[in-house]
Amino acid sequence: MKIAFFGTGSFALPILKCLISNFEVVQVFTAPVETDPKKDSLPGKVKAVALEHDIPLMELKTPLGTEVVAQLVNQEVELTVLASFGLILPSLILKTPAYGSINVHPSLLPKYRGPSPIQSSIMSGDKETGVTVILMEEKVDAGKIIAQIKTKISESDTSESLTNKLSQNISKHLPEVLSDWLIGKVKPRKQDNRKATYTKKLLKKSGFIDWQKPPDNLNRRIRAYYPWPTVWTLYRGKILKILPNSTVQLEGKRPISLKSFYQGHPDFKLSW
Repeated sequence: MKIAFFGTGSFALPILKCLISNFEVVQVFTAPVETDPKKDSLPGKVKAVALEHDIPLMELKTPLGTEVVAQLVNQEVELTVLASFGLILPSLILKTPAYGSINVHPSLLPKYRGPSPIQSSIMSGDKETGVTVILMEEKVDAGKIIAQIKTKISESDTSESLTNKLSQNISKHLPEVLSDWLIGKVKPRKQDNRKATYTKKLLKKSGFIDWQKPPDNLNRRIRAYYPWPTVWTLYRGKILKILPNSTVQLEGKRPISLKSFYQGHPDFKLSW
């Protein structure tokens, strides 16, 4: 089975490695790596894995179109798998592989469709989330469900740790899930659109709070927004990051404990 993979970021990485270990990955598509001219340019992790295994790679920007379809056809791709890609695949691409296009989405759909499901599950105080494998259609995260794998959320989970748990957990089950799909063992079921909820794309400003009037769910927000965009505020004209484990980081300084920060800044009364 020849597979093409679309993915970017930490959630996608273990899934790509899983596919390489169990199937024939003949093409990888990823988003271009943003580089800082002041720093050494390093390849993205998904890109690095593709290069390590000598898998043809394309770095894509919107809009996606005929060049992708041509590559799928040239590589005789029979199935595409997408995980945390960030770009919408048009119908022309979705319909090209004989066995369709699969999306590995980190929520229990139809809950938390959209770009920030992991952060939303922590923000909402959920005790459980998971990964849903769906047959993709043009409407975002609305395709028929092939499988769902559940994962517990601990009270200390950040979006970073929960992303890792979810990607590692689904990677254990994905070979069987895809194999069952390919041999026709599983019949996809429709999502109940009446129960659908939607998430928004996170921006840096999403993490801003007024430290003198903090939100009620501050602890959950701190964990949900770590490591990006982080919860942050303005204190004496500087950015102050509010981090997990009662830690803060003032602009230009290293992270320190909240207790230590209090000692030098007695007017700062925020706690969580």
